[in-house]
Amino acid sequence: MEHPHLNAVKNVLQELEQQNISYCVLRNYDFLLEGREPSQASERSVDLCVSQQDFARFDALMSGLGYQKRKQQFSHKHIAYFRLEQLQPVSFDTQVGGVHWNDMVYLEQHDILSHRVKKGFLYVPSDNDTIVMLLLHSILGKRRFKPEYQQKIASLWKDADKNDVNKKGVDRKDIDKEYVREKLSKALSPGAAKE
Repeated sequence: MEHPHLNAVKNVLQELEQQNISYCVLRNYDFLLEGREPSQASERSVDLCVSQQDFARFDALMSGLGYQKRKQQFSHKHIAYFRLEQLQPVSFDTQVGGVHWNDMVYLEQHDILSHRVKKGFLYVPSDNDTIVMLLLHSILGKRRFKPEYQQKIASLWKDADKNDVNKKGVDRKDIDKEYVREKLSKALSPGAAKE
């Protein structure tokens, strides 16, 4: 079976790896791990964070692979690239130097890129950063929680609660609740982070 969208995205990510460009795929990457074409609208555009230091090389790479920049919208820290693959758009929403909302950083590039985890052929956020990012993306950016984000957050937090009760014999990574609260406090308020 042919997978033009998957292959186009995979090619970009492999090029980033080969050129030592520091990146992290932020969310909606299940189709990449499962080796299938996107099945949801949210999977059609790959959300990336690229380090500020590597951005010029990233921009040159994308141009060399035939990707064009979309017209800049409201944010200067979000830069979108796209190209057509078999008449279907393949796009990357790239955040430079961290994870932002309206150009305000809520996960610094040092955090997201130094904590990233390799899954298969791509880098994704740590569980701690995933919780922070999905909460803040939902509250600040979307003002609603997608069901799949609710499930992901609940699953990670539930595992953290289990780990608090019985740390013996648990082979999962622990969620650092203090880290999550600290990041939420900086972006929202200490009171909101406790809720």
